[in-house]
Amino acid sequence: MSLPSAQLQRLLETDYEDLVVLADILEQEKGFLATRDVSQLQATTERKQQLIKKIEANSRLKAKLLIDSGLNPVPGRIAELIRSRFEKSLVDLWAAVENQLKHCKEANLINGKIAQASAQRTNKLMAILRGQSSKPNLYGSKGYERSQATTYSLAKA
Repeated sequence: MSLPSAQLQRLLETDYEDLVVLADILEQEKGFLATRDVSQLQATTERKQQLIKKIEANSRLKAKLLIDSGLNPVPGRIAELIRSRFEKSLVDLWAAVENQLKHCKEANLINGKIAQASAQRTNKLMAILRGQSSKPNLYGSKGYERSQATTYSLAKA
């Protein structure tokens, strides 16, 4: 069977373009997380989810294309398969897509940490407003954590 170089190239080019857009969306998301612009954040998150679905669908198309060509795309070894079976320009494009994907994963991880930290701050503030403040957990004589929680009302403070 012949190798599907032209089709694979088109799919990889689409991946790269989509990942560049995703990186931009992630940068916007980071800004909206920092400014806590909920309406813009929600719209950006929806765009991000739609684009991720498109990238995942494209990934399935690439796998099907390789399988239909008699190649066995084993997860974690696809880069090796591409390097061994296709021309250098396609190998380079594959590497560019992988690098862009890595960049997007790192940006998404950072955004997740920002969102998590923001949620923790909000939860702490809400606990204070409800009169539920807790001291740090300490370890007892048996090595188990125990809370030093105290409750007071904001009105009493």
